[in-house]
Amino acid sequence: MAKQEKLFTLKAKNGTYTTSAGEEKPNYVKCGVVLKGEYGPYIMFDKTFNPAGIETDPGRNGIFISMFKDDDQNNGTPTPPRSPQQQRVTPTGDPEDDLAF
Repeated sequence: MAKQEKLFTLKAKNGTYTTSAGEEKPNYVKCGVVLKGEYGPYIMFDKTFNPAGIETDPGRNGIFISMFKDDDQNNGTPTPPRSPQQQRVTPTGDPEDDLAF
């Protein structure tokens, strides 16, 4: 099998965040890559990517996936830190999640 060449990183827009300068920017979630194969390009999605978790406008039942060339590690879009309400911690100091088990 020949070496696979990565052509694009696939990302889905999932909401926005505000920079320290007060500028609102889109938040992207990496969901896979486009690779160059022997018979043409193909997509490899991350196993953990769940399209149902992407924010959409009311009434829309599809999502857009964008393709980015890898200019740098984050394609010029910084990954924002999680906000305090997303980093909930239990009284014992353990991270809390919304899983029902």
